Amino acid sequence: MNKFFLIVLLGFLTGCSPAERPPNQTAEPGAMDSASTEQTNQPDGYNEYLWCQHGANYSSQSFSDLMEDWTTRVNNLGMSELGHSTLMMLGEGSENFDSIVVLRWTDKEARDSGWASYQAEDVDASLQAKHPEVIACGGDGMQQTLWGFNRYQQPAAVQWDRAVNPAGLVGYRFCSFAAEKSAQDLAIIVRGPFSEYINASDPSSYSYAYLDPDFDPSVGTRHEGVPTDYDFVWMNFWGDPSQKGPSDELWAEQGQEIQAAFDEVATCSEEQLYDVTSNKMPSSLL
Repeated sequence: MNKFFLIVLLGFLTGCSPAERPPNQTAEPGAMDSASTEQTNQPDGYNEYLWCQHGANYSSQSFSDLMEDWTTRVNNLGMSELGHSTLMMLGEGSENFDSIVVLRWTDKEARDSGWASYQAEDVDASLQAKHPEVIACGGDGMQQTLWGFNRYQQPAAVQWDRAVNPAGLVGYRFCSFAAEKSAQDLAIIVRGPFSEYINASDPSSYSYAYLDPDFDPSVGTRHEGVPTDYDFVWMNFWGDPSQKGPSDELWAEQGQEIQAAFDEVATCSEEQLYDVTSNKMPSSLL
């Protein structure tokens, strides 16, 4: 369902600087508040995205073994609530990465504490020694190609039967607000007509999110198709990828008035799609 800015929408969360957003560049409060945080403008979670390169020993089995080991180690460090997913770009892929690992923290404070514990125990070096030449993520020191976003998601939980659909489908779009427009203007549309449309017509496997970059997007390494600067990223997710086509068609027929309202608030780059697999299934995704 290419609902958001149907004509020209995004690339992936991969064209950014790892430096956190300076205090004087803090974004407007997020547009997507969950039911539990409605009207508080508090994020539902904190996502980090790491570019990964596959090594000579990479296979689906070797990667699965490594991630099982990784999960045990982070659980032992007290991070059992940390979710993680793997993204594989559809089509020809990217010159910048072979895959992307998504870390889904409950909040930024949990991220800070978790990384401190992870680095103090030197978990990455231990994993690389036990699983050599499988995968390397995040660049030198695990910080060179890693980007964080405050996540505002609706709905927080969706149906994803992984026995039927081992891989979900996710799309990302980089978006910039029009002059004198902000997240508050976007929220009026999303909480109103867009939410009504989704509740009336969309399948239960669909979820969307507003991702607020916790860094300065105008500097640093970027992926193909990512604009030189942007204000937020819009995410579409389908637990059942087969539902995307029919919902796109319905949106083209019935969503044009809402689309026009979106277009007055922001413009986005073209959407890029990824297969997504998850080793852990928390209440919120991606």
